[in-house]
Amino acid sequence: MGADTRIPTTEGTSSVHFKNPIAGLALLLLVATGCSGGSPQVVSDAGAQVSARPQVSSEIATADIAGLGMKVLWSYHHPAAIDQAFISGGNLYVVSSSADHRHLLIKVDGDSGLPQWTYPLERSMEFTPAVFRYGDQLSEAYPDEFFFVENGRVICLDDRFGAKNYHIDCSFPVSSSPTVSQERLFLGGWNKRVYGIGKGDRLVDWTYLSGDPITAAPLTSGIKVYVGSEDGSVYALIQAAGYQQERSWVFKTGGRIIASPVWYLDRLFFGSTDYKVYCLEDVGNEPYVRWAYPTGAPVVDRLLAYREWIFATFEDARHEGAVETGVVALGAADGKRKWQTDGINRALSAHEGLLHSLGSDGMLYALRVGDGSRAWSIDVSSFSHVLGPDPSVEKDARWRARTILVGRDGLIQAIEPRR
Repeated sequence: MGADTRIPTTEGTSSVHFKNPIAGLALLLLVATGCSGGSPQVVSDAGAQVSARPQVSSEIATADIAGLGMKVLWSYHHPAAIDQAFISGGNLYVVSSSADHRHLLIKVDGDSGLPQWTYPLERSMEFTPAVFRYGDQLSEAYPDEFFFVENGRVICLDDRFGAKNYHIDCSFPVSSSPTVSQERLFLGGWNKRVYGIGKGDRLVDWTYLSGDPITAAPLTSGIKVYVGSEDGSVYALIQAAGYQQERSWVFKTGGRIIASPVWYLDRLFFGSTDYKVYCLEDVGNEPYVRWAYPTGAPVVDRLLAYREWIFATFEDARHEGAVETGVVALGAADGKRKWQTDGINRALSAHEGLLHSLGSDGMLYALRVGDGSRAWSIDVSSFSHVLGPDPSVEKDARWRARTILVGRDGLIQAIEPRR
């Protein structure tokens, strides 16, 4: 590191408090040991560059990307290897290990890079976790909640301190990430069912049978929950009651639905492995198809909405030994194609006219949303996880176009546009 090595701080924050004393002690030991006897660190403009794969990540310095209009927001060196990484609720959650625990969940603050708490796991994360926020009026009485699935149970933690609130025993084989509302959580099962479970009594309020397992996390909007199934259908159900004859509907496609739908501009957008992107209007007891666009390849990832655009990434594995990927930009109103760029694995975020996306060559690209031309690129191939903001913070200006880079060797960096 250069001369500007320091512990990351957040303005107005002087300490981190722990409700769970064991978790707090574990975290203090982690931070005290550091990466090589040091502390969590912020990259300086003169930060050292290491270029080895895949165990050693190439650290990015602000000086390296300043000419692209980007900066390093923070950098944290975790003292152990990182096996998994997730973004939820505007923060980073990684699964690592310690001397006492083979699997250790660690929350890292998305704005400062400071570790917040640890929680011992029995195994690696089975699905992407979820954070639920009650909003400004209820946040004092009801702190943020962190939900994850482990060994047939849904576990709820206090997201401030990492203390366990409760768990729900599931009598069915869970097949999806949880989706959480103020009163319920929704889960898919390998038994082809979707479940609505009350958070108060922790009992199943209702269940609905589809034709195949549900592996995409359900989507909540208004009074409804939209569920994509591997049977190729999207089910519009009522959050409080499940299927209701006058208010629910089923829309069938010709392929599997394996990524969560998106609710945008009062419409429902989703992709299918039948090589199409769909736009539906929910008119009560039936869907109205606004448009369907043929991508020419399966759509296997969540769509990204930005201004008047919908970005869909596709993956074509029909050719032996080769997987072709790309992103197509569609008009949200009419589904007309604006442009298409091949070699893109995932659309991460969009901000100020640029689409930040991960290429199959390990490069982070900024593509101009108007025509798909390349504005700049950054080599992030030495990082094992490249993460954009999750849907719950898409309206948060702090997270627009922020990218989290996670190396298996423990290096974590947050980069974002210079503002």
